[in-house]
Amino acid sequence: MPQTQQTQEDDEELQLLQKNKAKANSYSAIKPHKTTSAPAWTQSIYNKQNIAIPISYFLVGFSTALLATPLSVYMIKEINAQPKQQNTIAILMSVPWSFKLVYGFLSDSLPLFGYRRKSYFCIGYLIYCLSLGILGCIGKPNVGQLSLGIFTATIGQIMADVMADTMIVGEASEASEP
Repeated sequence: MPQTQQTQEDDEELQLLQKNKAKANSYSAIKPHKTTSAPAWTQSIYNKQNIAIPISYFLVGFSTALLATPLSVYMIKEINAQPKQQNTIAILMSVPWSFKLVYGFLSDSLPLFGYRRKSYFCIGYLIYCLSLGILGCIGKPNVGQLSLGIFTATIGQIMADVMADTMIVGEASEASEP
């Protein structure tokens, strides 16, 4: 009799283990998210209609890293900027990042040319390119001109970056709606 009871307990334990294993497998299984409401081109960031977004992220990271060291060397060797002037320019490059939220609210409340994001995205990169282009045309800008050019370029860069972020969030939320 005790052997039968032991066998019955073993069977129950085995069934419980199998249930738990099946339950664990159902949690870990990756199930594809199917959406039918979003257009097919929104399903891939690398699609032709979406390619500006990954390019924008690349440009923001690349340009920020690329400009830092040459800018420091230029300030020291070419225009003999004092440490407090160099610090001012560094601050002017970082302060605009604190106002990223403003661009999001601005684009939501004041659409330009019928678009809430794309127009600000293009304007941001236009400001960025014009600011650096003007600095390049000046030749050897003084500290004031360099400060203004870097500050406006950073504002343009941030505007474009925020619009890319909001376009991604918008696409993701549209794709996840049932």
